Amino acid sequence: MGNCLPGSPEIVVNRTSSFLLDLFNSTYEENYTDSGTDSNDEDFVAAEPCHNRYCPFFYRAAPPFLTATGATALVATAALLLALALRPNAWPRGRMLVAQLAVCCGLFAITLLPTAAGIAWGWRAGEGPCRAVLLLQHGSVLAQGLLLGAGGFGAWGRGGCVAVVLWVAAVVMAVPAALSGGTAGTGLSAQCVQRSVDVDSVVYLLHLTVCCCVLLLLPGALLMAAMLRGTRELTTPLLLPADLYRKVFVFREDPSDAYVLLQARPEHPMLNFTVCLRSYTDLTRPHSLFSYATKAQDNEILLFKPKPGEYRFYVGGKYVTFRVPENRGEWEHVCASWESGNGIAEFWLNGRPWPRKGLQKGYEVGNEAVVMLGQEQDAYGGGFDVYNSFTGEMADVHLWDAGLSPDKMRSAYLALRLPPALLAWGSLRYEAKGDVVVKPRLREALGA
Repeated sequence: MGNCLPGSPEIVVNRTSSFLLDLFNSTYEENYTDSGTDSNDEDFVAAEPCHNRYCPFFYRAAPPFLTATGATALVATAALLLALALRPNAWPRGRMLVAQLAVCCGLFAITLLPTAAGIAWGWRAGEGPCRAVLLLQHGSVLAQGLLLGAGGFGAWGRGGCVAVVLWVAAVVMAVPAALSGGTAGTGLSAQCVQRSVDVDSVVYLLHLTVCCCVLLLLPGALLMAAMLRGTRELTTPLLLPADLYRKVFVFREDPSDAYVLLQARPEHPMLNFTVCLRSYTDLTRPHSLFSYATKAQDNEILLFKPKPGEYRFYVGGKYVTFRVPENRGEWEHVCASWESGNGIAEFWLNGRPWPRKGLQKGYEVGNEAVVMLGQEQDAYGGGFDVYNSFTGEMADVHLWDAGLSPDKMRSAYLALRLPPALLAWGSLRYEAKGDVVVKPRLREALGA
């Protein structure tokens, strides 16, 4: 805006105009001639009409444009937050991340309204509110960068701690921007500007450094991480799918260090999932059936049987217990389902549901995981206790990144047609490690 502000020599003489103000100072009317006076001469500064041909248009267009943009953004943000509340399970990247990005957009939109009023009628709120607006404005932008960076590096799914740290970091990094800004001019010509200090001041240089790191270096780091992740995926051997219809894995030794490694690659962190399998064993000691571990949590998903007549279902390191009738030498088909939005855990045994329980509401299951049958991972991809290993037969393993309806749960028990899955028994990508063999099923389960 610069000398777009009529009669405000303070803003033009003082090198305190914002970047936008400086931009408007750079183009003059062709018929304007300098009489040879110094550029800091008051007559030059206060000259009328406005030096810049864009000044009248800017004063007419900027306030309604900023007001309309801010109001539209606030309405859109409110609509998005309402959609998040009404459809909590429809967000592949996770509701927490989407909600916080929406809040960032809303906070930035709020700052446009006082900015528009300041351009139209002059900034009358004083230095403190001006710096508060700048803090909110820069903090929301920096928070968006940090949130997207955390999502790109797979840091979500660890509860609310990551979110708190990122927001605090964004506010702290926005402080130099607030301290380097301030008010300039008086009366109707007063404005809240982005820089009211010298360009070589400590706070301003610190502000530029923060912006460079978050808005320039962070995208480069995300690109490098994506390239490295893609390289790792290319070098990871892709297991060919096998049709195991009416076949079983036989874990022969007791105890054993054998396991079956499964290849499942969810595209995004999971807010819902269902895991089903069928087992046949005479073990009475604790044993693990299905283990899904991430680098952050070894018991990200775990189906564990501590003793006959009891199952433990883990999500994110926490578990609920389901007590069932003791097995009498028959196949047992179990399905465990979980929903993040309401924290409901379901457990089905042989096609029958057990009372639902609450577990890890609002959690996100990481998508970069090691998945295996027959061992409990106490570390990412290892840390086995052979006395928690499985011995017996296992079949009909499935994993979906969604909850299943009651009809589909019964279909899984009866081995009927099922929806596409991350892990499907009819096209299972697996690698047997140790004393595990694939054999035809001898003893049939009901409907299998």
